[in-house]
Amino acid sequence: MAAMALRVGEAALPAISGAGSGTVQPSPQLVRLAEVVARINAKDQFLDSRNMRDSIIDAIFETDSAKGKLAGAAMADDARAERLIRLIGEFMWEARRERNA
Repeated sequence: MAAMALRVGEAALPAISGAGSGTVQPSPQLVRLAEVVARINAKDQFLDSRNMRDSIIDAIFETDSAKGKLAGAAMADDARAERLIRLIGEFMWEARRERNA
């Protein structure tokens, strides 16, 4: 059999790609299912983590402590308490205005 050569003006055949390349393309449903399973597995690992439990407990105690300090500061009978009450009131007014806008 004789070898064939391209002549001037003839184009080479395009390379095989996509369909016909011999690779299997997974269905979109299987790709999505794999993503969901991976996310569930990652969530389970996070929720079972000892660090996560400790972090939440720490945050609860810190929040409770901060709430107590804020209440104490607001209930004091001095200029600092008045400024705090005014600041919180202004914040609440702005939040309400934005919500109603």
